[in-house]
Amino acid sequence: MLKRTAFACCALSLLVGACIDPDAKFDDFVTRIPDAAPQPDAAILSEIPDITGRFFITLPTVVDVDLPFFFIADNTMTANPDGTATLDTTIQSLDYTTLLPVGDAVTFTAVPISMTGQFELTTTDLTIVGPANPITGAPLLASTITLMPTIKSVDLFCGPVTGMVVDPLSIDLTGSNMGAIRVPAGTVGMDLPEPVGECPPDMIMPDAGVPDAMPADAAVPDAQVPDAGVTDAGVSDANVFDAQVIDSAP
Repeated sequence: MLKRTAFACCALSLLVGACIDPDAKFDDFVTRIPDAAPQPDAAILSEIPDITGRFFITLPTVVDVDLPFFFIADNTMTANPDGTATLDTTIQSLDYTTLLPVGDAVTFTAVPISMTGQFELTTTDLTIVGPANPITGAPLLASTITLMPTIKSVDLFCGPVTGMVVDPLSIDLTGSNMGAIRVPAGTVGMDLPEPVGECPPDMIMPDAGVPDAMPADAAVPDAQVPDAGVTDAGVSDANVFDAQVIDSAP
């Protein structure tokens, strides 16, 4: 599935610093990130799933999708009478080798959630400390980062990411993605759930084991047209039957 590429290290001198070779435990962990397919436009929800609680965010960037950034989000969602909702959340960077908190957290308040379950989180002048940068291990500064997730269930939200890294180099993050999966109470570090790097494909409903309908003869033998004492004269019974149908037409 996902593996570290030599190209990533070379192309990413752009984030400064020499190439990092994280430990095998992290390498095993990150290979659990599933591939995903693009999602259709969101529909209006009868009720927005409540994403109150702690979520594990995985953010693969266009720089190298095989080396995602990790965060923890602590959410409080409040439903509104008109079918929308608001969200308060605090997002904390995680050390990419231990998945433990590192650096400063960012807090968002009263973020509007639409009736489709979509919302945006935008922050400016965001510093990612070196231990949270899996690409080079060096600090980086983003002038802006915007997460644009859609709530898929009470346990999952995901969507595209845009933004701009400005230090050490200028890098457009448009085309990146993120996924956030609910964290069971008391779960930390390498025991966090399997990472979800973007929206999984919508579920295809099975046919409940019912096979496609096929015309069957239900074990009834094919009908035979009697000769009625008339010699076949080289014409098969089936053809005689066909001729009778044609003769009966006006």
